[in-house]
Amino acid sequence: AAVRPAFFVMENVRGLGFVEARKYLDAAISIVADRYELLGPVLLDAANFGAATKRIRLFIVGYDRRMCDPRIERSQGIGRRHTPRKSWPDSQN
Repeated sequence: AAVRPAFFVMENVRGLGFVEARKYLDAAISIVADRYELLGPVLLDAANFGAATKRIRLFIVGYDRRMCDPRIERSQGIGRRHTPRKSWPDSQN
């Protein structure tokens, strides 16, 4: 049986968005575009989210409207800046 998650996050190197590799990104998007609403691609730098490294990555988020409510409220904590230590206080890193 096929797995159909309510949402997914795709992460890859930023070069996947470059002209030379864009056909591969577009092919991947075309596989899921009829089943999911897609957000992105967007480039995010890990350093802006508390990581100790400056690393730019390409992200795409897909969600199934039948299984997810796309309205997200800031009161739920989405959009706040968290470091891994703040998000998981019992982590050792």
